[in-house]
Amino acid sequence: MMMNEEIKVPQGGNLQRDKEHYMLRARLFLGRISLDGLKTLIEVSKPYYDRVRLTYRQNIQIYQLPLSVLEETMARLEAHGMVCKGRLGDIVVNALSGEVEEVFDVLPYAEKLWQWLNDSGRLAELPGKFKMVFSSTEKDEGNASFADLGFYAKMVEGKPCFDVYAGGSLGAMPLLGIKIEENLPAEDFLRVADKLTKFYIDLFSDVKVFKKRLRFKVRELGEETFKSRYQTYQSNVSPCFIEQKTKSDMFAPKVEGLISLRNDTYAVCLKPSDGELSFVGLETLANFLETYAKEARLIVGSRHELYVLDLSQETALALLAKKDEILTLEDNKRGALQSCVGASLCTYGFTNTKALLATLEGIKDLPKLAISGCMNACPQHQVAELGFFGRKPHPEDFGEELYEIFVGGHLKDETREGKLAESKAKILAKNVVPFIKLMQEEKGNLSWAAYLEQWEKIPTTYFEN
Repeated sequence: MMMNEEIKVPQGGNLQRDKEHYMLRARLFLGRISLDGLKTLIEVSKPYYDRVRLTYRQNIQIYQLPLSVLEETMARLEAHGMVCKGRLGDIVVNALSGEVEEVFDVLPYAEKLWQWLNDSGRLAELPGKFKMVFSSTEKDEGNASFADLGFYAKMVEGKPCFDVYAGGSLGAMPLLGIKIEENLPAEDFLRVADKLTKFYIDLFSDVKVFKKRLRFKVRELGEETFKSRYQTYQSNVSPCFIEQKTKSDMFAPKVEGLISLRNDTYAVCLKPSDGELSFVGLETLANFLETYAKEARLIVGSRHELYVLDLSQETALALLAKKDEILTLEDNKRGALQSCVGASLCTYGFTNTKALLATLEGIKDLPKLAISGCMNACPQHQVAELGFFGRKPHPEDFGEELYEIFVGGHLKDETREGKLAESKAKILAKNVVPFIKLMQEEKGNLSWAAYLEQWEKIPTTYFEN
């Protein structure tokens, strides 16, 4: 390459911290990945790094790729349904929807929405940051109430319905979504999608791409004006009736540690608490499946899980016995801890989240805790019981790593709406462990939820010293 020749980075390539290597986000349709796809992922990624990362949007990130291999890597991944550009991963659904007990099966609705978005041409008019979520359990595990368009499943008088949310976000400038529909008959979900996306396109017709998030318009217009203007839109989309599986079809768990599925097979959940799976572990999994369960299904969940489905009881038990070989990064020590890659790899990271995470490993009795290295908040500290948000150091902090403390976040469930955690104070990274140990002494025998609920009422001046 000549010195003055322009370097062209393929769309989907994300420059890392070192300004030399790239990250690719392999987008999976509703979290699905085949065994052949898994083996290809290992082949194209292993020469450059030692692990991959599962994301909250049911995708997989690979790291440390040189520019020279990006095009070929993306082509090989796409051949197995893993697209590194576009919007394939913008619909999130409970990973085991249709397989285990839930309010009702939302998977056909997610598939139908994807089909309709493509067939209508509407998908091409939406930006990559337009996030759509279906939550099928009483707890909003997919974050439907924090999505651009979210469908929260519920039963009303024995009929499947949705509470529908719009304008939510958990990234920079987080916002709880507005409930634009309550107890919506499930067959009308495409009509709502049609109205909301029309509204969205009109709202942002002349707005710069990086500001095309509904939350900006919610804040600008106010909730009532936003809802009123949304209701002025009409839809000619026909109702979409989907046959429902009933709870009577569900199987109760039969074996401890396994998940019993509708079709009388089993699933195993592999959950690296920090979302990272080493290639040693992935190869162990791939070799096991190649030998004993070639037809098994693999689904990435929305909480850093990798599910292996359609296993016999014998095979599932054998896989469960190999769990410690697959989760090779001492994940079980981390409990409820979550973090992003932080400044070690990410261009946007202000803090070394991995270093802070390491200091917390081995500490017993921790709350649901998330550590974000920048405002993008990939680990979702805004809905954690206790969150640490990496900030750009100020001169008065002598360049030391600084975090903002967030308290009391939670997801929507059958009894309450979702809630964003409240910012309480700033703390140096070196003081986080002593701070948590002090909290443990203060809470005594209280649960973390009860203790932190008290904290929500404590003024920020409590933390000044």
